[in-house]
Amino acid sequence: MFLLPFLILFALLIAFFLYKHYKVEIDRARLLKKEKDLIPFIQDSTKDLSELLVTLSQPQLQKLYEFCVIFIHEKKWNKNISQPQRAQEAVKACLPIFRKKTNFYPQLEEIEATRTFQQWLNLHKRQFEIELGKDQLLHFNNKFAQKSEEYFLSPQKLRDENKQIFDLLDRYYSPQ
Repeated sequence: MFLLPFLILFALLIAFFLYKHYKVEIDRARLLKKEKDLIPFIQDSTKDLSELLVTLSQPQLQKLYEFCVIFIHEKKWNKNISQPQRAQEAVKACLPIFRKKTNFYPQLEEIEATRTFQQWLNLHKRQFEIELGKDQLLHFNNKFAQKSEEYFLSPQKLRDENKQIFDLLDRYYSPQ
């Protein structure tokens, strides 16, 4: 009888920590269910970015658009950035991360201005260094964002020209 309250308290404590651990995933799943109508809007708003998306399969595109929905809702946006611009920024920001187990740019709480795709890619330089090592970053000769953009725009060309750079970027952006 004396042990029962402690067992209940222990079970509640475990349940609390499990809920806290999975809360973000649960909230994001609810958001996707609620905002699934936003995906066609993102697709229409980003037609001029199609050169970035040509190498993706349909399931990959679907996952990318779901990441974009989450990104749009989790970030604070400058009121001067229109909804179509937000969709474009979300695609440029999420393309490098949708295959990775990562958070959505935790260093950026607010999106105050639009960025080029290379500027979004440049934000990955530090994480690349952490994951693969500073010595691997030296192979890029201070052209990490440019080579990353080549990886997304013309991967076959990059593979043919510099297989080592391609393999490093593939390991970073497409972990197995």
